[in-house]
Amino acid sequence: MIAEPIIIRPEDLSTKDVGLFSEQIIHSMIAYDQLDVIGLSTAIFLTCSSVNISTSIANVHVNATSLDYIDIPVVGKFEGIFFVLGREPKVDWKSQSEKFDKTMKLSIDPTGQLIVISRRQEPARMITMCLWKLSKFDRLKIIAAGTAINNAVYVALQVARGGIAKEPVAISLVALSTVPSREGILPKPVTGIEIYLEKGKETVYDNRHLRVLERIKTGTRAPFR
Repeated sequence: MIAEPIIIRPEDLSTKDVGLFSEQIIHSMIAYDQLDVIGLSTAIFLTCSSVNISTSIANVHVNATSLDYIDIPVVGKFEGIFFVLGREPKVDWKSQSEKFDKTMKLSIDPTGQLIVISRRQEPARMITMCLWKLSKFDRLKIIAAGTAINNAVYVALQVARGGIAKEPVAISLVALSTVPSREGILPKPVTGIEIYLEKGKETVYDNRHLRVLERIKTGTRAPFR
């Protein structure tokens, strides 16, 4: 049997919280070896937080992460984040991030390859900044935390999939992180996201992702594997 995916939608923000969804994720992982968790639009940050908490307290591992648009007939097009969770770890996300970081100048100044996104910044400005930096570098790193994760995903998808970039841009890696608490600044740890964009390449989606996408669009129960 294949687990029913957990889809977290904007309307869930007013009635559900991280604790409820992390509990749902862990409960599903008790019964199944793999689970798809999808977050839509303004609920993306809630999805990331729920997944991050689940992996920190239970034998749950993120084995795949991707960003894509979900175009649902009549309803419209949404930004989405897609996780494949499993009981066995298949990806060393820290190692993957460090591999990219070693080849980059991670500073926010004009000669750096880092974009830090907050919830107060205008997405249009950050999209322009990404395009400007990609005109100078082959690779870019976007980071955000908390509710700003929604903006980060929006910006990354606009640059990579929105048709505004002059050259192809791939979403090469998407990884979650935990931003530690800081006295007087951050009272408790929050979930962060790291998104790596690469110029001159196309984003590659595996068959599982494409089947998940189709299932959400059509509402069918076709298997994901």
